[in-house]
Amino acid sequence: MDPNTLLVPAAAHLKKLLDGVAKHVDSDFAGLGIIVWDCVVPLPTYSMRDQEPASMRDADALSVLSAVSREPSEYHDGFHVLDQSLNVIQLSTYFSPAIVPDLVLPAHARSYGGRYLAAAFGSCSPGVVCTGVLSRRYGPYVFQSGREV
Repeated sequence: MDPNTLLVPAAAHLKKLLDGVAKHVDSDFAGLGIIVWDCVVPLPTYSMRDQEPASMRDADALSVLSAVSREPSEYHDGFHVLDQSLNVIQLSTYFSPAIVPDLVLPAHARSYGGRYLAAAFGSCSPGVVCTGVLSRRYGPYVFQSGREV
């Protein structure tokens, strides 16, 4: 990350949240992609489900994300949208951000797959404060302005 770029508070909090989810990773963990949204600029996402689970309304983000990131959950796919206070706004969204041609990715980026790349490129999108990913093989990684933080 560019030393002149300040880490936004949401990015630091997202890292802690992903660390918490990582403690619960086991064999049925399907991976996790998160977009922290500024709630102002519309996001280029598409909802992959018709409705959100009722249990999401009263639960904290750690509980919701740990539960929906398992293969048996119908909400395990796609990216989940959170506000800057890390409240869950939407689950299971398709997110295909524009490629940022001049973005310099770390050497390990090509071995991690589409969710990692979508998070890296997506963190440069208008309205996106930061993004995060976690899988059984890697992470957690948090991105701000295209850089791992």
